[in-house]
Amino acid sequence: MTAVELGPAMATAARQRLREFPQVDVEVSDFESWPLPDEPFYLAVCATAWHWVDPAVRVPKAADTLRPGGRLALVSTEHVAGGSVGFFAEAQRCYERWDPATPPGLRLQPEEEIPSDTGELEDSPSFGDVAVTRYRQDTTYTADEYIDVLLTYSGHRALREDLRHGLLTATAGPPPSLLAESQHGAHPLAHRHPLHGDLGGQRVHYLQAVPSDAFRVLREEPGHGGAAVVDGDRQ
Repeated sequence: MTAVELGPAMATAARQRLREFPQVDVEVSDFESWPLPDEPFYLAVCATAWHWVDPAVRVPKAADTLRPGGRLALVSTEHVAGGSVGFFAEAQRCYERWDPATPPGLRLQPEEEIPSDTGELEDSPSFGDVAVTRYRQDTTYTADEYIDVLLTYSGHRALREDLRHGLLTATAGPPPSLLAESQHGAHPLAHRHPLHGDLGGQRVHYLQAVPSDAFRVLREEPGHGGAAVVDGDRQ
């Protein structure tokens, strides 16, 4: 198995985590310039990183990494409407103040209104049998855990330090933050689809569903094997 990681620090972390699996090779490269192996792979996987890869390169190069009959699996996530719509609306005021890139009046879409964008795969002569599977996942976070999750997002990490601090403090920090005022402390926060809990006599409902689109794609020609994982957040 070969893993392609853009960041040297992330590659080092991956090697440490995978040290019990000597057949995994972690290579530092962007996917666009990564040299193709002599032997093509049975499977290529890209988890929540496909949107960072050059659209002019990603589909044809993914096809070139695969043996005929190999599969390309893409995993993407979306936040969808659910739980406390009011909390999300109030949180957007914090984003509009502290993150200049926030569109005014942004609201989450219902799950059924979010399309599965498979057009580039369906239009490619190298792929066929495009299938989409959605999974809804519910996860509960405390306020501190929620901040930790926000700090994994590229948009939050790219903010200027004072803006990021202001956003996190206003949204989920200690009183008088939005989360503290609405929940009287560090109550569980459901980040991925409606979850509710009876907390200190207050019934709360929180955010958001994350359906994952997994594209299982069959390349229609004969070939060889191996496995590739193409992943990483191109910030």
